Amino acid sequence: MQKISFSPAGVVILSGVVAALHLGKAAPAIPTLQAALHLTMVQAGFLLSLMQLAGMLAGVMIGVFSDGLGLRRSLICGQAILCLASVMAMWARQPHELLMLRALEGVGFLLTTLPVPGLIRQLVARQRLALHLGLWGCYVAIGTSMAFVVGPALIETLGWQGCGTFQPSVRRQ
Repeated sequence: MQKISFSPAGVVILSGVVAALHLGKAAPAIPTLQAALHLTMVQAGFLLSLMQLAGMLAGVMIGVFSDGLGLRRSLICGQAILCLASVMAMWARQPHELLMLRALEGVGFLLTTLPVPGLIRQLVARQRLALHLGLWGCYVAIGTSMAFVVGPALIETLGWQGCGTFQPSVRRQ
C-alpha cells in the first residue's frame, strides 16, 4: 500500500481552502435559517457580511497579533476558532447568537489566512514559490465554490445545524 503524503505548503494552502468553506457556508443556508430562526433579511445580510466586516475593522490588528503569535500558531489558533465557532453555532437558537459566532469565525478566518503567504515563503524553495503563491491565490474561490455546490445538499440531508434530529422550536419575539 502506497503512503499518501502532502507537502507542508500543500497542507497550509488546504487550510486556507477549509477557512474559505466557512466563508461560503452561510449563503446556501440563508433560506433554512430564515425558516428555523425567523432570520430577517437584514440579519441575513449581516450574517453574510460579518466575516468581511471583521477583516475591515480588525484586519490590521489581527495581522499584527498573528505575526507576534507566530505564523504557524496563528494558523492553528485560527482553525481552532473556526471549528469552535461552527460547533457552537449548531446550538444557536436566536439570530444574535449566530451573528456573534459568525463574527468570531471572521477572527478565526483572519488568523488562519493572514500568515499563509509568509508560511509558504518559509516552506517552499524559491524556484517553486510563484506556483505555490499562485495556488494560494485560488483558496477563496475553491473553498466558497465548494460550499455553494455541496452546501445545499448537506443542509437538506443534515439540517443547518449538521444533525438532522435537532430542530429548534424558536419563536420570534
